[in-house]
Amino acid sequence: PSGTFQNPMNRQTTWTAPQQEGPVQLTVTVNDGKGGTASANTTIQVVRPAPVVELTFEDVYFDFDRSTLRPEALRLLDDAVTKLQANPGRNIIIEGHTCNIGTAEYNLALGERRARSVQQYLTSRGVAANRLEIRSYGEERPKFDNAREETRRLNRRAALVVRVQ
Repeated sequence: PSGTFQNPMNRQTTWTAPQQEGPVQLTVTVNDGKGGTASANTTIQVVRPAPVVELTFEDVYFDFDRSTLRPEALRLLDDAVTKLQANPGRNIIIEGHTCNIGTAEYNLALGERRARSVQQYLTSRGVAANRLEIRSYGEERPKFDNAREETRRLNRRAALVVRVQ
């Protein structure tokens, strides 16, 4: 931000920040409170931070009781690889999900297999394994109601979520 700022610990110290980019001429003057002052001139380079890139990924869907990637999932995951390569500082959590058919224990294992399928594909395309975290939620976090087959199939998925550092 631009403007004049005062040091809360020492009210005699103030800074003035111009609103500009590039080199800025800066003069620092210090008053010792007894009549003595010292000044120094310097040039600093003002750089705007890079804009924060919002990363979003499409869900990858699976057939009933399967963890094999569908052909259409490969396009989505190739897009994820491109985004991750363009943002090397961003890591993701791969969440495995299922519908509610089967036991909770079985579905947790199936969700993990689905997440691992996605992880293996991403690492085979050059994404470092240490950037990918696996979590299985099984049937615990449905995105849609499990009452009908039309919506149950939408819960058979893996979701890629940006991990907050």
